[in-house]
Amino acid sequence: YYSEEAINAPLPECTMYEYLCECNQHHPDDIALIYFGKRITYGTLMENIEKTASSFAAHGIRKGDTVSVISLNTPETFYVVYALNKLGAVCCMEYVTQPSEVLAESLKRTKSKAVVVLDMFSERFRDAFLNANIKQIVVLPLADSMPFPMNFLARRKTSHRNQATALLFKQFLKCASSKTNTAVMGKNEAAIIVSTSGTTGIPKRVMLSNQNINSVVWQYQHSSLIFHRQETFLAITPPFLAFGITLTIHLPLCLGLTSYLTPDPEPKVSTQLFAKYKPNHFLGGPAHMEEMVANRKIQKSDMSHAKSIGIGGESLSIERCAEINRFLLEHHSQSPVLTGYGMTELAPTVMIEMPGITRAGSVGIPFCRVNIKIVDSESGKECKYNEIGEMYVHSPSAFIGYMGGQDETGNTLVSDENGISWVKTGDLACVDEDGFVFIKGRIKRIFLTYDCEA
Repeated sequence: YYSEEAINAPLPECTMYEYLCECNQHHPDDIALIYFGKRITYGTLMENIEKTASSFAAHGIRKGDTVSVISLNTPETFYVVYALNKLGAVCCMEYVTQPSEVLAESLKRTKSKAVVVLDMFSERFRDAFLNANIKQIVVLPLADSMPFPMNFLARRKTSHRNQATALLFKQFLKCASSKTNTAVMGKNEAAIIVSTSGTTGIPKRVMLSNQNINSVVWQYQHSSLIFHRQETFLAITPPFLAFGITLTIHLPLCLGLTSYLTPDPEPKVSTQLFAKYKPNHFLGGPAHMEEMVANRKIQKSDMSHAKSIGIGGESLSIERCAEINRFLLEHHSQSPVLTGYGMTELAPTVMIEMPGITRAGSVGIPFCRVNIKIVDSESGKECKYNEIGEMYVHSPSAFIGYMGGQDETGNTLVSDENGISWVKTGDLACVDEDGFVFIKGRIKRIFLTYDCEA
């Protein structure tokens, strides 16, 4: 299924920031982001990342420090993520939906030195910041990168939410001075922390390295999925998910795509944007897809612009997937809905279907650097083809561990008699003779990941 280059070429050994630079160093005038109609080039993106990194350094943020980010898809959020990565700081992405007391506990456990928060959430989490004794707070106005007069009107709606003791992002940037150096980070050093859940209880904090995230992007680039520079991507998955960090932020930018950003992930909003912008690539959940095929404007449109259609979060039944694919075909989409598999601890994707490599009911085949085995829960022995057992995954995207949870890490990240590390997924699956994987049951919640076809 893969080329010799994909099988044998070395994985990138650099930071996320360095990989972004490497992929775009010769294309400063290409458009990286479009936010409410405002265009931001790759050159401007890199300049703003540098200013942001310099400002963090001026405020005492150093390699190994943790900064928590509570935000949605805005240009400033992207600048912050890569700026912290350049400095070697750990970027902890926090759910915007979690209770304030859960956030306060997380800020303490991660020993966050600073917090970056979107203005619409700053008042909501004020008590959490106080309880965790956070001294440095940077507020990202939702409107900063909007064009005039949209930014003026949006500021009037949100200005009252800003905390008096916090720095607005533009004030924060005034501290930028000299150019910063790019930190050298090891393979097992945390770069990003994301949560397995954020609505009830205390979520697990999953530590991901630069290699974890870069390896997923690299494997997409070396699959048979086809992307071309400056094709457009509709970015709606929130950045506090591993799905969002890897596949909504890092993948499109390293591919040189143009991302349409929206801070609102609601299906109705994304459907309106899909109809308006006609992106080449789309990534959402089943609810977004259902809303799309029910939309009257899209029902009357030509979808030949769609080169990839991705869904995540939950699966579609075989029957419903077939119905949606008929709709896409009738509207001339170049892509059916293809399935895949992943989880937060795998940063998050490890297998997908690809053009011409599909099988009804499967979640595709493993990436070129991913190996899986199906293990009988009672005997501990590896199953034969088409036998059901627990799926184990060996992947360069396998997480470092859970923050502060050595016992939990040991239950999920295990080594075999040959010293090979495996992630126990907790999901029942089987594999056929051609390598297609079929999920047969869920011991715990999983994420179904980015699916596309050129």
